[in-house]
Amino acid sequence: MLARVISDLANPLILPPLVLGIIGYTVPLSFSNILLLVVITLVFFSFIPGAIALVVSLQYPNSSLDFPNRDMRIPFYGFSILSVFTGSALMLGFFNNDMIRLITVIFALTLLGGFIINFRWKISIHTLTLTTCGCCLLLAGFTTMAENLLIFTGTVLLSIVLPLMIWARYHLDIHSIPELIGGSAMGLLLSTLAFIVWNIP
Repeated sequence: MLARVISDLANPLILPPLVLGIIGYTVPLSFSNILLLVVITLVFFSFIPGAIALVVSLQYPNSSLDFPNRDMRIPFYGFSILSVFTGSALMLGFFNNDMIRLITVIFALTLLGGFIINFRWKISIHTLTLTTCGCCLLLAGFTTMAENLLIFTGTVLLSIVLPLMIWARYHLDIHSIPELIGGSAMGLLLSTLAFIVWNIP
């Protein structure tokens, strides 16, 4: 029961709006722009992919929204990429802020990376997203050198929530330890590389 609660509360569909909302608050954006940012993220990063996940799961008898079978993830990833890339294009157009644009690009890249690697190996999208979110908050905090909220939130995600998620997904028998660590490693690598490349003069 506890493992299921942890898995659902830190769902990959929930985290991006929270992270971008925090980034928008610390940038800082106006209230109306934060609201617009969160609404776009909710629609294209959460609601539409969530609906896609539900539809895909209905096509497979005796399946769950955890998509334990790698083949089931392909249509979910494919349609989710279309939704996330549409939302990302809107955010890149609406927000002329380097940090917002960088985080948006990172979320799109990690989803695309997860889709590509899924053809050969099933990694955990939960640990991928959690690690990406934690790294983005930490790196954004260290980059601005002024936002304790970013550093604190990123540290909590990586040091407390991520280990709990690894335990929960393993306990639910959805992923092996290599799959869970693989998701985290990919999130760490892509986020760090994106920050380095973005900040090269």
